[in-house]
Amino acid sequence: WNIVRELTNNKQIRTRKNEHPKTSKKKPPMSSTTDIPTLPTADTYKFPTHLLGSTASKDSVPTSEFAILVACGSFNPITNLHLRMFENSKDFLEKERNTIVVGGYISPVHDGYSKTKNSLEVTADHRYLMCQLATKSSDWITVDSWEFLQPEYSRTRAVLTHFKEEVDRFYGEKNQVSPRILLLCGADLLESFVKQGVWRPYDVEYILETFGTACVERDTTASIANLIFDHDVLYKNRKNIHSVPAYVTNNVSSTRIRTLIQRGYSVKYYLDDSVINYIKTNGVFDYLHDK
Repeated sequence: WNIVRELTNNKQIRTRKNEHPKTSKKKPPMSSTTDIPTLPTADTYKFPTHLLGSTASKDSVPTSEFAILVACGSFNPITNLHLRMFENSKDFLEKERNTIVVGGYISPVHDGYSKTKNSLEVTADHRYLMCQLATKSSDWITVDSWEFLQPEYSRTRAVLTHFKEEVDRFYGEKNQVSPRILLLCGADLLESFVKQGVWRPYDVEYILETFGTACVERDTTASIANLIFDHDVLYKNRKNIHSVPAYVTNNVSSTRIRTLIQRGYSVKYYLDDSVINYIKTNGVFDYLHDK
């Protein structure tokens, strides 16, 4: 990564007009304990491949399948639970499904998503940098900026297609088997697939048929198996839906984290320390105190 001591004087984090003054005027400075990665632009964007593992030669007969996990969302802010979902799914797929996970990506949503989700007050620049800080210790999970660098909001189908094209190109140049792209999600997102008016039905069909999901249970009461059995589109594609058990339940959500911050409560151990420091240093959620 290219590390900077400070952002250039004429480049500030993009903010919306109604953002809290403390957040909108302040550049993300260098943390006293953590360096901040550079912000990508549409012109400098390059698909990150530095943490991708090898698969198998196309000339061989693989004894395992290969997959890459992709998590799409607001990450407002990214929590330790988001990262545990990656680790849990990797363990489950490799130990129970004979599928080797060779990479993981976090894709922060475009600011345009705020038109449909009023809680998205923090711009993608902040959310991207927090994700970068949260994953700095991982040797297989990284952050992709393509989605939020687009001119407008992209649907999940388009984002996953982007990943497939980039991954196919990367492994094709190596003459290796291209991994399957799996959408990493919680049971609540899988449930939203079959809620009327939330997703376009043909997008759900395409995502499940072409990619698939690693769906992590968030509590012991939710039954992914029953959800799949009760809905035709899920049942039809059940082989592409990997239900990952929640051996240690954890219901930490970004929404709850924002509420804790608003009330002045500690979020230590819910978030990475570098993310907490970034939030405090840059006043990312200062606007919550005005509500």
